[in-house]
Amino acid sequence: NEVRKFGEDLLYRLYQNDPAPGDTEPAPPGNEHIMRWKNGRLEIRAKLDKVTGAKYEALIDPLAKPRPQTSEEGPDRRSREAREGDALAELIDLMLRADQLPEHGGEPVTLTLTMPYDDLANQIGHATLDNGDHIPADQARQLACNAGIIPIVLGGTGQPLDIGRKTRTFPAAIRR
Repeated sequence: NEVRKFGEDLLYRLYQNDPAPGDTEPAPPGNEHIMRWKNGRLEIRAKLDKVTGAKYEALIDPLAKPRPQTSEEGPDRRSREAREGDALAELIDLMLRADQLPEHGGEPVTLTLTMPYDDLANQIGHATLDNGDHIPADQARQLACNAGIIPIVLGGTGQPLDIGRKTRTFPAAIRR
């Protein structure tokens, strides 16, 4: 009788937080990712499971290490948050150059910019992103270096009059 009571007490202590045999197991929490545009900046918030979180840290940490731009500048004065933000931007650039990205509508990831050709050539003005935000001409030129470009002639009210074929500023052979 004493052994039975001891066994029941031991079972209760060992398994008191476990679900009852008839209860269904709760689903493990999934990953969440929330993006919102505020004041021309994309705010990102994520909740990741342990494994995915560890992978994310393993990707960000080496890219976020403090490093000066040149040897004369001395130590990196950016905050940890700024370094991690720059590391995320670098990670995005690395992913865009990957050859196994998923396609969207049969095409690789696409960013649409609208800008008058003369402004682009003269490095003035700004480009308009497909979400309506503006970026400076120098950033548009940087993006054009690694992009497939489709020239489009627009009418006075912005309607497409002529759509060209996709070309690359620097074809793969030249980039190699």
